[in-house]
Amino acid sequence: IFQFKCYSNGPLAEKPMAKRAGVGWYGKNGIILTRDYGSWIVLGEIITNLELEEDAPLKKSCKSCQACIKACPTNALYWKTGEIGIVKELCIYCSACVLSCVVDDCIQVSRRRANGEIEKFSNSGQVLRLLQDINTRKREKMVRLLFPDEKAYLKRYCDLEL
Repeated sequence: IFQFKCYSNGPLAEKPMAKRAGVGWYGKNGIILTRDYGSWIVLGEIITNLELEEDAPLKKSCKSCQACIKACPTNALYWKTGEIGIVKELCIYCSACVLSCVVDDCIQVSRRRANGEIEKFSNSGQVLRLLQDINTRKREKMVRLLFPDEKAYLKRYCDLEL
């Protein structure tokens, strides 16, 4: 009979184990990046006496863009001679490094257009442009709803009686 114990945030070194097990690779932010989910994962472990086949570690690695390092509001991340460094006392766990990751194919988004066509976006630059376009259109629509004409805008913000 096999035995097991599950951990999440347990006594194990989760990230090195995940890398060795082939789950992903280290990004410059020190977080494990995966092919399918980017950095949007939660690591957990199951310790068992069951014999399992080993997976090979992934060879893919960070693109060296330093977007995560630049995004860190507390300067907790640094990159020196091919190694990621995190000053844990400075890290406020804000996820800015995760949100700024630009590893291609980490984020995969698709949307269905009005004509039924499906558009696919496979890198964060494409996703960012899509979101900017959507937000611009939403903002313009909201402004048109609030201020159907120039007169309404001037009355609201310039305190003018026309």
